[in-house]
Amino acid sequence: MNLPPLIIGWGTPSMAEPDSKSVAGKSAGANLPITVMAFYKFHRIEAPSTLQTHLRSLLDVHDMKGTILVAKEGLNGTIAGPTSKAPAMLNALRLIPGFAELTAKVSYCEDYPFLRAKVKLKREIVTMGQPDLDPTQPGEYVSPKDWNALIEDPDVLLIDTRNDYEVALGSFKGAAHGDEGAGEQLRRVTPTERQDRLGGDGGE
Repeated sequence: MNLPPLIIGWGTPSMAEPDSKSVAGKSAGANLPITVMAFYKFHRIEAPSTLQTHLRSLLDVHDMKGTILVAKEGLNGTIAGPTSKAPAMLNALRLIPGFAELTAKVSYCEDYPFLRAKVKLKREIVTMGQPDLDPTQPGEYVSPKDWNALIEDPDVLLIDTRNDYEVALGSFKGAAHGDEGAGEQLRRVTPTERQDRLGGDGGE
């Protein structure tokens, strides 16, 4: 099967909805009692079950509710808890080896938006359906000055994997996305035919 190279934009997982860069920064609503933090990071985790236990303890200690997904490829979570304890929770997550640069997008509310705290083990933190694809090993970096020429190449297939909200705001001409079966197009490509490049919003 002779398929074109791919440019894969990891984009923002569906769990990450708020719009601030770090919980350390003050923004509108920061005086509300509950802080919601959404985060994800690709980093190889050798013992997911051990980390699962540790994360459950952190959620309990910091009175957090919500869900954290743990896979060998990294973490993806949306959690909420007392605004006074949110910075300590984020700092505790950053103490996990490989996650020192973790950032959280934040929003604020009056009450807990989640009923309980859950830490789930998953095969992937962002569903790609490609067991051979290792997101902790990024592909070839494409500089801004070379980007337009690359996506105009008729032999290149651009797949936009951002969420529906982001795609609705704008996407590259001719890019495939969820509504056009982007995931299916990715699954049809074999490892020997794939030439991955990082696109989208750059992920982290």
